[in-house]
Amino acid sequence: MQLYVGDLPSTMTEEDVRTLFEAYGPLVDVHVVRDHRTGRSHSFGFVRYADAQHARNAIAAFGSPDAGGRSLALDVRDVFEGAYDAGATGAAILRGTEAPAD
Repeated sequence: MQLYVGDLPSTMTEEDVRTLFEAYGPLVDVHVVRDHRTGRSHSFGFVRYADAQHARNAIAAFGSPDAGGRSLALDVRDVFEGAYDAGATGAAILRGTEAPAD
């Protein structure tokens, strides 16, 4: 099960996100969405658990999450394979749809 993680501090790395969420179960994937030109974080990302119960545990634990002084927004997202590498826009990822082909 994949979770959208919003309102990440811009200084949070994928390793920071992994450390925060691995407390609730092993992660399959962690991705912080970054600007392809500047490398700066767009302050959101995704974590994916192989076991849906681990994702539910994370959601329950983060009822009032705090990371770097900010609350996190969590939401279940359908897995969209290839979104990170296919050049899909953040909006397309959030909608769970692929970016239009060029």
